Amino acid sequence: MKNKIIITLLIIVTLLFSSTSIVANPGGNGDDSRDFTCGGSCHGDPSLSVESDGIISIDVKEFIYSGTTTEIVVNIEQVSTSKDRIVGIFLLGSINGNNDQPSDYGWEIIQDDNGGTSNYIEKRASLNGSVYASWIIRSPTNSGTYNLFASIQHGIEPNPRSLAALGVSERHEIEILPIPENYPSLSESWIIPDNREREGDGAITVLTVNTDKIEVDWRLVGESNNNVAEIQELGIGEWRVFLPKTIGDAKIEFQITTFNGNFSVEQPWMEIGTESERFEGSAIGARLQALSYAIIIFGFVISIQNWLVTIDFSDYFSKVKRKGNSGQKNESQRMIVHEKYPGWLWDSVEEKWVPEIVESENRSDD
Repeated sequence: MKNKIIITLLIIVTLLFSSTSIVANPGGNGDDSRDFTCGGSCHGDPSLSVESDGIISIDVKEFIYSGTTTEIVVNIEQVSTSKDRIVGIFLLGSINGNNDQPSDYGWEIIQDDNGGTSNYIEKRASLNGSVYASWIIRSPTNSGTYNLFASIQHGIEPNPRSLAALGVSERHEIEILPIPENYPSLSESWIIPDNREREGDGAITVLTVNTDKIEVDWRLVGESNNNVAEIQELGIGEWRVFLPKTIGDAKIEFQITTFNGNFSVEQPWMEIGTESERFEGSAIGARLQALSYAIIIFGFVISIQNWLVTIDFSDYFSKVKRKGNSGQKNESQRMIVHEKYPGWLWDSVEEKWVPEIVESENRSDD
């Protein structure tokens, strides 16, 4: 019995902590900062992938001032995916295989299309095989010519070898120019918050340089009508912007326009939401909790089995038998015959006289 219990527990632990051994990753890897080959785990090795049929293009300005923010859009068309239609999209500074994230070449990702700061994000393609992703980035502080690449990885069907499809864009060259004197822009130390706190007025603090005024337009994601946000100046280059809080997964797009005298610069559109209810947990915690429940259920089943095996039901059945026999005996003693009243019987239970003929018929029916 002990050996069976140990073997069963080992099987449960193995099932809970085991992972699939296929090459591809159905359901995606999740957003993160990754090199082109992800250390060999993201199908950059030709032996781990097949060529994607997606058409990739990069949309960005041909020149950018150093240390300023701009938007980079990656468009993917005519891509064939698996049924979940998830496409992983890279923004890269090179395709060397390592040290090729944009940050390795002086770029700083302020916000990705999913609201984080990752160079690899996952989006769901439309039914016609198109998907796009955008990044708000700050250009390198040193002037010169820089390269950017986009890469995608996704599932395919049919896929008997469980390989991912991999595609890489052409090199896109961007000229970084020295920033003009007194150019109004966002401060390099300003980081857009992912979400506002659920409590409070929903305002965010914006930091700028060479700016004497800002204007902020906002709209719900997916809408086209712009609204003007209320702004409070806190000090030189520090502004308080009041944006309405959202509910659930809804987000707000907002665009900051910085002014220096009559000269203005429209910054890229950025997104912000409101933080949801916090839930603290981890995968290992969930697995350990599942294991504990499995052990509790397993122990309960073993306890019931041991109880059923060890209990002696012989006394119970003998008591039931004796009770049945005594019931029959009591039934036969229920009717009392009196010599003074021939033809009648006294029912000691109902306490009444009954004809002996009826009782005889009842006994004959039995």
